[in-house]
Amino acid sequence: MSAAGDSLDYDALVREFEDGLVNNLRRHGVGDDFLEMWVPDPDPVLGVLNMAEAAESYGLQAVSIRVSKTMVPEDRLAELETALGNLGGVAITDLGDAVRADIRIGDGG
Repeated sequence: MSAAGDSLDYDALVREFEDGLVNNLRRHGVGDDFLEMWVPDPDPVLGVLNMAEAAESYGLQAVSIRVSKTMVPEDRLAELETALGNLGGVAITDLGDAVRADIRIGDGG
């Protein structure tokens, strides 16, 4: 679903972004080109939404984002689904210790 065809690992990308701020300042180089437009948010629901919006701005029709339940706890999953649903069709899949959000941008948003 991402440009590379796999789910984006939100937790790992946040760590890479934060490391990149210290080591690179700009062009944090955390993967897909559209991520150059993404900035994590202290609120992880908004951070995931920002990532999906960056994909939309880049012209992607779909993106898949994996996020741990430590980052977005169970009691905030409905909020995450609602936020992403405003962009398009969204399916949240429980992966045990994480969830995967598959977003079809512009599809029923």
